[in-house]
Amino acid sequence: MSMVAKELDPYVSNHNYEQAILTAQEDLAFQLKINFSGNSTVKKLGMRLFNGLRFEMNNYAIQIDHLIIHKYGIIIIENRAENADIDINILGQWTQTYDKKHLKITSPIEQGQRKIEFLKSVLNANHRVLRLKGKNKQFDFNEVAFDLIVSISDSGNINTSSGNIPFEVCRMHNITETILEIAEQQKRDASSFLAIAYDKKKTLAPDELFKLTAFFRKNHKPLDRTKFRTEDTQISHKTKKQKPSYYQCENCKSKQVFVEHNGGYHISCLDCGHISEIDKTCPSCNKQAYVRREQNQYYLECENCLSKELIFVDGSIIPSTV
Repeated sequence: MSMVAKELDPYVSNHNYEQAILTAQEDLAFQLKINFSGNSTVKKLGMRLFNGLRFEMNNYAIQIDHLIIHKYGIIIIENRAENADIDINILGQWTQTYDKKHLKITSPIEQGQRKIEFLKSVLNANHRVLRLKGKNKQFDFNEVAFDLIVSISDSGNINTSSGNIPFEVCRMHNITETILEIAEQQKRDASSFLAIAYDKKKTLAPDELFKLTAFFRKNHKPLDRTKFRTEDTQISHKTKKQKPSYYQCENCKSKQVFVEHNGGYHISCLDCGHISEIDKTCPSCNKQAYVRREQNQYYLECENCLSKELIFVDGSIIPSTV
């Protein structure tokens, strides 16, 4: 069987940043395919590579850029290898500089760990079908090793407040070596007290690898991007709904308002005490954005299209531009 069990779903974006992400995924998928082709260690480990998997469960969904399964564990790769500079502060928060624009992004390390937990839940919900039975009970995936790699660009700079790059982070050109090192460590962790024996709860037998391959292929739920693009086009041709001005209270129209940060940014009124939500829909691409503060200024920033819009200034009433 080929090492590549699933290729990336074909898709081309008209947006530069989104296309840069897609290109990084294509580059890494191709690099792994070439480097692992004919590799004896990869063959012995029974490695299978899945590119661009998406799973749904209980009204939630995750997108996994690259996933590798083999006899001794599972490896998830978060791909942030688009050509950009990265800064990681002391709190582990990531800022990416792409095309001279600074963008706070979700930590791919935290994101990857959440995906691992979600994937474990999906697999454990189906463990009776996917795993073999032991002498006393049915095996699950709780003792199978899961590891995370965050792939970043070879050319982009990376700066950290601590001076240390997180161990999960790997330059793209080192990805093959890192995968094999992790797999060998997973193999050592699965060994029992005998050097030649392995704990069956921690290992994946050939039949289990076969079942996992079929399961991933069958349960992959590709995102219907055409639907979203159609909706975006329809919205662009309509008169867009005017976003509210945040310089007066939506309840009593008082201008004595301020931004309060209590589990998220809200607009609070000093006169009537009314609290209103901030509409976080990006005006450029209609995706979900987030609010960021710079001193007394509040901006709506979008990770999808890199747009940035001033929405409120504390202590200074200015006309709304939306």
